[in-house]
Amino acid sequence: MWTEPPGAHAVRSVPWVAEHPLVRQRVRLRRPTRVPARAERRATTGFWVAFLLLHVPLAIAIKSNGLIATAHAVATFAVAFGSLHYRTSERVLLLMGYAVAAEPLWRVGHASVFYEFSKYLIGSLSFLAVVRFRLLPRSDKTPLLYFLLLLPSLMMVPYFDRSEISFNLSGPFSLAMTTLYLSTQRISIQQLRKLLLVVLAPILGLAFMASFSTVTTEITNFYSSKIAAGGLGKNQASSVLGLGLLLALLFLVIDRHDRRLRWFVAAIGLWCGGQGMLTFSRGGIATALGAAAAASLFLLGDRKAWTSLMLRAGFLALLAVYVVLPQLNAFTGGMLVNRFSDSDLTGRDRIIAADVKTFAENPLLGVGPGRSRDYRMMRFNQGGITHTEYSRLLAEHGSFGLVALLLLVWMAVKRLRRRSTPMSLALAAAFTVWALLFMFHAAMRMGAVSFFFGLGAAHFIFETSNPPLVGRRVSSDSRRRPSLLHNTH
Repeated sequence: MWTEPPGAHAVRSVPWVAEHPLVRQRVRLRRPTRVPARAERRATTGFWVAFLLLHVPLAIAIKSNGLIATAHAVATFAVAFGSLHYRTSERVLLLMGYAVAAEPLWRVGHASVFYEFSKYLIGSLSFLAVVRFRLLPRSDKTPLLYFLLLLPSLMMVPYFDRSEISFNLSGPFSLAMTTLYLSTQRISIQQLRKLLLVVLAPILGLAFMASFSTVTTEITNFYSSKIAAGGLGKNQASSVLGLGLLLALLFLVIDRHDRRLRWFVAAIGLWCGGQGMLTFSRGGIATALGAAAAASLFLLGDRKAWTSLMLRAGFLALLAVYVVLPQLNAFTGGMLVNRFSDSDLTGRDRIIAADVKTFAENPLLGVGPGRSRDYRMMRFNQGGITHTEYSRLLAEHGSFGLVALLLLVWMAVKRLRRRSTPMSLALAAAFTVWALLFMFHAAMRMGAVSFFFGLGAAHFIFETSNPPLVGRRVSSDSRRRPSLLHNTH
């Protein structure tokens, strides 16, 4: 269709004027330049595939050189806090997700940052975002009360041990701040789609490193070796790879326009699931499957979405059971099936029981943050670091920890009972259940548990319009403004 500037018709009505060179230079009849939708989707697919694959060599570089790992962590920190300069908070959300997914790479690469770097990054970034965008009046204040209840037990610590206090309170701090911030956000399907891909990229890098180490190194004992975990702790690697499987399944459900990208993400999910099993840590895969099952229950109210999930997840399950699992079991000499059929809790049940006894002997304030291990060893001859956040809250924070635990459960129940679409509730259930199950077998070792518990408090909007991740109170005029994501590919 031809378009012409104002006055062009009048100029064409006088032939000798229209033929004048100066007039022809000023008035040009031209066709609009539009990119076909199919070509546009192909370009977008290419961008995301390149972005995901770029993290394979990046992960190798991070693992091989501590300076690169440090530079990547510092750059992520700088860009994340620089995102507060913008008027909208969409970049804040994406960079928080990227930071918690890159945390395993920084630990593997021995980046010169402290152990809880990602927790403090997303916690402080969330707090500053709440202040910057004036979100406190309409945020959920329950997370603040949850964290404040954990502070009185500091009086029970005989001396100030910064590392132990930071190790045990950085997780609750980041969970409180991210939930406070994300409870104010409205996330559309396009924005969630981008977030899932951003988080999957560093996880793909970890999966490649773990797989490369597995096939290039002779492993005599899969039970004790960290080689299949890429050099990371087995429990942490399994949890992150299981998260990759879960996010891939969610992407297959919410994406309905890009078939090529769906196939690519499905392959990543299957890869993460298989490598997660090779770590011989059962918690990560069990957590992912539990979160997916919770999401499927809430999708029963949306027959189309539920059918989509069952078909795609069912296809991946058949492929995993009849193709991937037999190959992996043969590769491990039959040890894989034995490991995942074993119901032993590897001593976690004894630590939980000792934590409960510790709570019974110190019911008011507990023994203080980071003191439960020494107390258990002294009183019950039961050492080991607590892997269950719930029993740690009781042992180290006493009755205040019990109230904090009840608030944690209340926050989860409240978001799953709100009036919303089945898809929105399914996403909230997936993220929340994943975080809660993670805390059962890995406490709060990683920033991802705080981020995704907070993400479960967000409001997911599935409409044709692209609602903004609002930073300020939306006025009547601003509601008609375009989305924060102008490129919703």
